[in-house]
Amino acid sequence: MRGIVAALRDEVLNNNSVENPDHVFIHLLEVYHHSGLDLAQAQLRRGKEAALRLAADTLRHRSQRNLKQLEALHLNQHSPGADFRATSPAQVRALQQALQRVRRILATPVKAGNPDQEFAALTALYYQSGLLLARTELRYGREARQKALAKQWSEAQQRELRALNAWK
Repeated sequence: MRGIVAALRDEVLNNNSVENPDHVFIHLLEVYHHSGLDLAQAQLRRGKEAALRLAADTLRHRSQRNLKQLEALHLNQHSPGADFRATSPAQVRALQQALQRVRRILATPVKAGNPDQEFAALTALYYQSGLLLARTELRYGREARQKALAKQWSEAQQRELRALNAWK
């Protein structure tokens, strides 16, 4: 599971924050959903705690559903919407700073433990960094569809993070 979060952090590192923030968000959202799916499947294979298995199953179903939803958007991802404007230097700096915070969250050391403990700790980092990414899209994004996805994703992550924290 640690490798999944490390790969997610690396993907955030490899992102070009000079691009349109909406394009960056959609790309990272897809990466996050694949990582969430991988985390969930790892927990379902190795975890024993019923509440965490339920959390993993919820994450798995949401990730699968959202990946299908993103397929339609992905086709139009590189075609700017009607409200597209060039990204300003201030927006580029803000996006770079937000991505740095996401990377720092994902780089937070997690104490070794059993699969359930590691899933809970790593998934909490996944949710915290994802919430920051969603807030960044809501603040700097321009396209209504992407902002709606960010809001929807943020609400789902908050619910799932609360359930995860209740287990701790």
